[in-house]
Amino acid sequence: MKWSNGLLLTLAIAAALRWQPAWACSSCGSGAADPVILNPLEQRKFYLGMTLAHRFQAVDEQGQTRKDYGPDRKTKLELAYAHRLTSALFVSLDTGLGENRKGSRAKTGMTDTALNLRWTALMQDVTEPWIPQVQLVVSHRFQTTKSLQDSKELYNLDSFGAGYDETFVGADVWFGMQPILFGASFLYSQPWEENTRSGRLQMGPTEKWIGTLGYKPAETFKIIGGVVRDKRGPIELDDQPSPVPSDKLSHDVFLTLETMRVEDDNFRLSWSQKAAFGSNRNATETLTYTLAWMKTL
Repeated sequence: MKWSNGLLLTLAIAAALRWQPAWACSSCGSGAADPVILNPLEQRKFYLGMTLAHRFQAVDEQGQTRKDYGPDRKTKLELAYAHRLTSALFVSLDTGLGENRKGSRAKTGMTDTALNLRWTALMQDVTEPWIPQVQLVVSHRFQTTKSLQDSKELYNLDSFGAGYDETFVGADVWFGMQPILFGASFLYSQPWEENTRSGRLQMGPTEKWIGTLGYKPAETFKIIGGVVRDKRGPIELDDQPSPVPSDKLSHDVFLTLETMRVEDDNFRLSWSQKAAFGSNRNATETLTYTLAWMKTL
């Protein structure tokens, strides 16, 4: 009898895990990390997203808002694919095609490509809702576009990414079994030195903190929002520091609506504003909207 009860309990827990909607993560939907995330029982997922960024305003080293002389509007078609390697580890690859526009002038080109690894060090459990999901993140963004220093077009219309390689490491802690979802993540990046027309460019390391709150009004739908603190060290050119303060500080906000249907197509709608509040410097104010379709394979 005890064995039978234990078997029934095991089956009940397995069924709950099987149909538990997406557990997600703190950095999901913020635009601060890899866009496609595999939930515990998903093996492969395809992501297609369209992003529009506009209303650019530069924030100088003194925190004053200035006119931005780059594109008026940027659009991006992003493709990503995630594949599970083990029960706790999955890899994803994302790339895209961008368009920069200034008035009637426009240029298109490939955006940066990133390879991402996420390892779930601690899994959530429906029987222990206060045990968080803990994921470790390693990512590398490949330089596939021109830097601003190598731009040859007016308004930098031919620059579609950072223009240098960059390696990220971090951790993501997410409490996804509570009535109110919450979590935080930290990402540290080290840019690689890049030769440009102006000389050897070395961007400063970046620290990115993300805090997220969420709510599920239904089992197949969630709303999450949060804040991002993005801090970058000063720039060096030919091993010499910039003559003006070049470190970056940006405080951003984001809001994401996402469906969580098991074994079905899902959709994500995101809004974010960079340099939205607090003290900011050497940053860019911008509004960004993303509509994405995700297919579990």
